[in-house]
Parts: sequence; C-alpha cells; structure tokens
Amino acid sequence: MNDNIEKEMEQKKRELLEQRRRLLSMPAEKALDAIMDTPDPLPLVHSFSGEDFYFFIHDIGIDDALPILSMASKSQWEYILDVEIWQRDRISLQPVLKWFDLLLKADEDRLIQWVQDEKLELFEFCLLKTIEVRIREHDEDPSVFGDGFSTVDGIFYIRFLDHPADPPEDDGFSREKEEIVDSLLKKLADTDHVMYQKILFEFAGMLPAEAEEEIYRWRNVRMAEKGFLPFEEAIGIYQPLPEKIRSTMREKTARPESSREKNIPLSLYPVSAIAGEDLFSRTMNQTDLAPGLESEFAVLCNTIISADRKTIRGKEELAEIVAKACGYVSIGLQHLSGGAEKPHVENLLSLISEYPLSSFFKIGYGLVLELKWRTDRWLKKSWFQENRPALGFWGEEWMGVLGGLLLKKPLYYDNYETGKLYREFASIDDVRKTEKAVSDVFRFDTLFSVLNIVFEPITGYFVTYKNVLLTLWARDRLGLENKPAPVELDDRFKSFFDGIFEESIENRQNEPQADEPLNRRITTHAKTAFVHWIAARTGWSDREITERYGNVFDALFRELENEYGGVSANNLDPRYVRMFLLGYKKESGHL
Repeated sequence: MNDNIEKEMEQKKRELLEQRRRLLSMPAEKALDAIMDTPDPLPLVHSFSGEDFYFFIHDIGIDDALPILSMASKSQWEYILDVEIWQRDRISLQPVLKWFDLLLKADEDRLIQWVQDEKLELFEFCLLKTIEVRIREHDEDPSVFGDGFSTVDGIFYIRFLDHPADPPEDDGFSREKEEIVDSLLKKLADTDHVMYQKILFEFAGMLPAEAEEEIYRWRNVRMAEKGFLPFEEAIGIYQPLPEKIRSTMREKTARPESSREKNIPLSLYPVSAIAGEDLFSRTMNQTDLAPGLESEFAVLCNTIISADRKTIRGKEELAEIVAKACGYVSIGLQHLSGGAEKPHVENLLSLISEYPLSSFFKIGYGLVLELKWRTDRWLKKSWFQENRPALGFWGEEWMGVLGGLLLKKPLYYDNYETGKLYREFASIDDVRKTEKAVSDVFRFDTLFSVLNIVFEPITGYFVTYKNVLLTLWARDRLGLENKPAPVELDDRFKSFFDGIFEESIENRQNEPQADEPLNRRITTHAKTAFVHWIAARTGWSDREITERYGNVFDALFRELENEYGGVSANNLDPRYVRMFLLGYKKESGHL
C-alpha cells in the first residue's frame, strides 16, 4: 500500500516537473495564463523552487503576478524576503514594507497569520523603525501625547516617526510607508486584537541590533540550503584549487547533495538559461541532464551570485551569471582534457560525472587568476611602473588586456567582438590569447629596461611603445641623440623612411597605374638593421633577439607596411603619423 502511494507521489512529482519545464519555455504572459487555466493550480505553483518562483513573478511583472503570489507557499514568500530585504547584513526597510504590502494585497488573511506565526520579529523590527507608541491610562487625556497620534481602540496611540533611525532610500516612499504600516496594523487589529495589543506593548523593548543579527542568521541558514552561502563562505568559489589536485584530480571532492535528496524543489531557471557556445554549454545541450546535475549547476550559480553580492531578478541578469559559470567550468574541463580544442564528449561527461562542477570552475578561474597575479608582480618591478607612462603606452589592444587583468576580478578584453568591451573568460583560447598578449608586454618592458630608456612625457603626442621604439631606431640611423623625442620631418628622415621600403612583388610583376597608390613592403635589409641596432644596444645576439622578439617585431613591421606602405615620404604629415614621433621642420612655420 505504502509502495503504491510512494509511486503515485513520484509520478506526480515528475508530471509537475515536466509542466514547469514547459512553462519556463513559454513567454511569461502565456505561462501565467496556462497556470490559471490549470484545474488545480496550487500544487503546480508550490512545485516551483523559491528561485524559480522569484524569477517567474519578475518575468510576469509584480503587479500582474498577484494571483500567483496569493497561491504561493510560505517558503516561496520567505525566499522573496530573503533575497529582497537585505543590503549585505542590514535590513532595508523599504523593500520589507513594499513586499508586505504586495502580500497583503495578494492574500491579507494569510499574510497576517504568517506574520504572527513566523515573521513577528521582522514585523516588530519594522515597527521599531517607523512608529512610536503611547499607552493611555483610563483617566489620561490623550492630548498630552502631542500632535500626530492616532488610535483604533482608545488605548494604544500611534505616531509615525519624523526621522526614523534608518531612513528609506527614496524620500518619496515616506507617505507610502505610513500607509502600508497603517494598513498592516489595522488588519492585524481586526483579525486578532489581543495580538495587536501584545505587539504594540512589547516591540519597544526589542534590541534592534540583536534582533537583526538573529533574523540574518536564520536567513543565511535557509539561503545556504539553496547554495546562497554567506559572502565570507561563497567567496571561496574564486579560490583556485591547489596545484596537486588541479593537475591530477585524484583527490575526489564530495559532490553537493542534490535538491531531491533534501526534498527541495529543483531549480530549473539556471539550466534553462544555458545558451552559449562554450564547451560546457555545448556538452550540456548534447545530452539529457540528470536532475542532480541540474541542481548542482543551480547551486553553483547561486554561490556565484552570493560571492558577487548581486540581487538577480530577471532572466537577462541570470543569463550573465550562467554564462560566467559555464565559461569557467569550460576552461577547467578543457584544461583537464589537455587543452584540446574539441575534447571528446564522452571524456567530458566522464569528468562531469566524477567531480563537482565547482572544482572545474575553480580550476578555470584559477588559470585566469594566475595570469592576473603574474601581471601584478610584473607591474611592481617593471620599467613601465618606474617610468610611469599612461597605460595607453602599450597600444589599444595591450592596454585593454592589461586593464582587464588589473581589475580586482579579471575580465577578458573582447573589444566588442561579441558586443562588449570586457566580458568573462569563456574558453581556454581566451586564456591563451590573453597570456600571449601579456607575455609580449613583459618582453617589450624588459627590452625598454635593457635599452635604458628614460621616459619623459611629450606634450601633444600619443606616445606608444611602437612609436618610441621606431623613433629611437630612426634617431640612431640619423645620428641623433639617443632619447625618445620627435624627429624633424626633413629630407634626412624622408630618405630614411623611403629607404626602409621596397616595391612589393606584385608591383614588380604588374606595372602599377599612375593613379594607383604605392604598394611597398619593409626591406629585409631594414629588418636586419633593426635587429642589429637592438643587439648593439642590449648586448644580446641576433639569435636571442629573433627567438624572443621575432614574432612581435614581425607584427610591428606588418603594421608599418599596412599603414605606410602606400604613402610616399613627401606625403607624410606629422599630425597623422602614429608609428613615429615626428615634428615639423622649424623653418616650415608649423607649431
């Protein structure tokens, strides 16, 4: 008999789970209509996890969601308050009263009963911050209390505080606050006058700091069950795994207990928001997810939300958290798969089934943190720090990369390739590109240090490592003083400039038309002379220079070809030349 009942209950749970999946795939308005059209909507509404219910009512719109709020369970109401009313570890009065008001409109009788049974301390805390109470003796004239007091029973007189201890963030909320508290008290008096008097008699004796601390403690217990750990614990998600564990993954970490094992409704919103092209997202979209994995992913997202101290109300905000989780899990998986661009799905699923998702996240984030720490260490002892040019000295791309890594929580410099200047790292390729860029920066910084370049700001010029290096080379070829200063655009520089170029192979094979632009390339002789100049200044061999800087120097000369291969020296204008620091000839009359 009991077995049959359990089977029926499990079947009912599966049916409700599938109904919720369908609802989450619908537009919010249609999902609301579908719930209201259900013959018995209450079990369906109660089957939503607190997180999913919270997102759902925000998708619908709070005012339109009142019918759903009226059917919500007490735990769903409680989750809303747990998320909404806290500013770190302090209660924010305005959202408390706004949500009490919404719940009063949704189901006033149930709210008053809930407040009496479970939220009395929170309610009394709100009263302490908003009203003062005087108790009239049987022969006392209430006029002695002063102006502004009102009463519903001739015994307890209430006046709203003009300057509450914790003023609301919005001054316009003051009048609304009084109306909400007044409505709550009147409904309480109508429902249970004895309780009404008891509350007004006792709340003034509350110690607000102790009460707030106790409310916060219980809130953290409830939130921790859903993965919303206190910030001090949640921040551990960003702590890299030790190298021994990261490289071998032999020490198994216990997988978090699933929501089903705790009899907590499964949260579907995070998994439904997986939509990226990262490795983890593609893997998850190619297989049927076990409920335990769905729950674990939701816990991971909730932990990130806690660590980032964010309040997530809508799908778009949640999608950013989901993308972040997927990205760093992907990096961790790819790292453990030997860095392969497309690891076998079977291998990935095997890893995912064996180890917690949080471990992959920590590995992925740890790789990025290592890059950040390398950059921080370099900066403290660098030529760049000693000479202090602007960050733009490293050019747009490298400046962007460094800027992302120097943030407290590093970001990938995307340069709007996906519509954003910065975003979270999403693949091992992002890590490799960033690592290459910072390694090139470190190399150039070392070069400038060995060249013993003393940087001085140059008014009116956008100075970069490129134009400093090429200008120093040009000054050496022209017999000028060895310092990063502009070169006059005279005949000597024009001769040098034209001398480093030669006609391209295409021009040699096909006679260009008179009106066609030049198509020139840097000569091999010029590149060799440049390397010889570096060798003479640093004491390094040509081979060392080529091994360390060959690729970056090639990129520098390619950029020089692309920018000026089609420009004759006679057409150069110092105002528009980025790759050299040029000034006008003194006799030309230009400033």
